[in-house]
Amino acid sequence: MKVHEIIRDVFIVGGPEITDSRDGCVYLLHFGELVLIDTGAGWSVEKILQNISMLGFDHKNLATILLTHCHIDHIGGAPQLRKQFGSKIIIHRLDAFPLENGDSVFTAAKWYQTVFPPPFRYET
Repeated sequence: MKVHEIIRDVFIVGGPEITDSRDGCVYLLHFGELVLIDTGAGWSVEKILQNISMLGFDHKNLATILLTHCHIDHIGGAPQLRKQFGSKIIIHRLDAFPLENGDSVFTAAKWYQTVFPPPFRYET
């Protein structure tokens, strides 16, 4: 699978067949601002950013990251992207606690033989 537009202004920019086999699918929305849905497991953030640039967007304008749930294959890249670009992170309030506390069981980081750091608070 390649990076491509799924429907108007919705693009797939990451996932197991695009960036890293450990990544969940990563989508980019362009509706006046850039919104990323999920961030992969964290090992392929640079590749995701390259894919966004390849589509003609400036990844430095990544305003918001919407995390669908707290598993590492969807949230692993969030700390790096937040640190790099100051993106607003949005996640359901029930998933925020495991992220804020680096819970290796709820985030499934333990299963991936890694850890998820509790770097900051999320918008819920």
